[in-house]
Amino acid sequence: MKNPSRLISTPIMKTDIQGFSKKIEFMSGSELSDLLDEHKQFIINKVYKYSGSIIKGEGDSFWIEFDNVTEAVQAGIDIQKSLKEICVESKSLSQLAIRIIITLGDVLHKDDDVFGESINLASRIEAITPPNEIYLSHAAYLTLIKKEINVEFVGDYKFKGIDNKENVYRIELGYKTLIINDTYVLFSDIANFVDISGNLPLFEKVLDGSDLLFQYVEKNYDGNIVNIEGDAYIMRFSDIENLFNALKYLYDGWSSLCEMNNIPNKLRLGCHKGKIQIYRSAIMGVTFNIAAMLENWAKGTKENQDPDMMTIIHLSDKIRNDYVKQDNQRKKYFRKVTKKELPAKFINNLKKSGVLSTYIYCPD
Repeated sequence: MKNPSRLISTPIMKTDIQGFSKKIEFMSGSELSDLLDEHKQFIINKVYKYSGSIIKGEGDSFWIEFDNVTEAVQAGIDIQKSLKEICVESKSLSQLAIRIIITLGDVLHKDDDVFGESINLASRIEAITPPNEIYLSHAAYLTLIKKEINVEFVGDYKFKGIDNKENVYRIELGYKTLIINDTYVLFSDIANFVDISGNLPLFEKVLDGSDLLFQYVEKNYDGNIVNIEGDAYIMRFSDIENLFNALKYLYDGWSSLCEMNNIPNKLRLGCHKGKIQIYRSAIMGVTFNIAAMLENWAKGTKENQDPDMMTIIHLSDKIRNDYVKQDNQRKKYFRKVTKKELPAKFINNLKKSGVLSTYIYCPD
């Protein structure tokens, strides 16, 4: 226990959830409460292993003190590596990207709060810390026992309210790219979206409506939104049943949205199964490329020419076979796409990746 109202040289860690306000935009009060409770318990379990003590919590962020900088860094490494593992399992915490800042200096402990220049410095360093990283002040770096801990110099910064330039360092955590095998990738795009960009009321209805649909899918069907680029959403699923429940919801939801708002644009979805690589909000790999191609070349199918069909779902045979394997009666929901509907170059690219055929899924 720190003596009250006294300046004590203290290693301080600040944790912060990057982009928290955006993440909670579509959460109910109870969902937000559950997420914060789970996040707090996660942080407590990690820092207590390294003799850390939470001074105060501010919703999505925590101030934590340690006996020494080395234990603070070890706790930070444990937090970041554990979150990476959680992301693969698609738990609720997988949506969180945490920034960790560690400083060292004289701190005034008073009324369950802390004050001092190192506290101010932590807040300043936080502003330049990317998600999933651990940044250190110069004083913290100097006292860190660096055996088996790799540290990189980031740069020297002039922070507001801090007299001198501050050297800032980062903990090298190794590669942070997630490699996920046998996952289901969904790539979406709104056809001819640029055509409505000049009609602002319709433009906003389309974007707001699609956002609500995909946020609902993420919340209710265990989908993970990897990235959003304009009107395009990239999602992944770990379970075939959740994927098809999501596809059925999007099929019906987009059609209803178009009917209610006189939206002329079709929603095209491409899906494939395989290995992907994720780094921050970037998704890479052949599986992602095929999902994107399936979405793009859905425009050549006869369903895309049907003015009454507003949602076109184009799948690889891997997706279709996994779903039908659960129940052979499901074959009736699929139509095999003919070679005439697809460009020869596209067919050749699919074959090179082991895709022998593609299907249109129609849940009606």
